[in-house]
Amino acid sequence: MTAAVIQMVFALMAVIAIIYGMSYFMKKRGKQGGFLTMKEYLPLGPKRGIAMVKAGADFLVLSVTQNDIRLLKTIKESSLDGQDFKVNLDTEVKSLQVHDTASAGTGR
Repeated sequence: MTAAVIQMVFALMAVIAIIYGMSYFMKKRGKQGGFLTMKEYLPLGPKRGIAMVKAGADFLVLSVTQNDIRLLKTIKESSLDGQDFKVNLDTEVKSLQVHDTASAGTGR
């Protein structure tokens, strides 16, 4: 009877160790990211925001609302090589603002 209890306790500890090990492995694997990786998210109000997602070799700037997701800009990773990311991103955002202002003037 005592040997069966000891065997059962060791089996239970082995199962718990396997579950803990698998959860640790899955957390590590999940943090590595795959093809798509969320880089930044800027909330602009309830259920609205702008997201930057890395998809392969491109960065996608997306407008996210409750009912819709729209692509605002695609930035090639190769265009960022050798440059400061923040400086280049600021340039991209300014070009979007200029484009948006020009579109507003034409009645689009």
